[in-house]
Amino acid sequence: MESARRQAHGIKGAAANMGANALSAAAYELENAAKNGEREATDALLAELQRQFDLLKEMVRREFE
Repeated sequence: MESARRQAHGIKGAAANMGANALSAAAYELENAAKNGEREATDALLAELQRQFDLLKEMVRREFE
């Protein structure tokens, strides 16, 4: 869980720096769940983090078409 917490923390900061607020918020929630040892919540939040990342990728892809 510590590795997941550290990864989420890094993603949270990077996403915030680029203005990807929804991705940053998802990473924040994941970081807290991992910190508190909430495995089931962590699994669900990881799926949400992936969804937000996919949305960001699609938005960036469209910008550069």
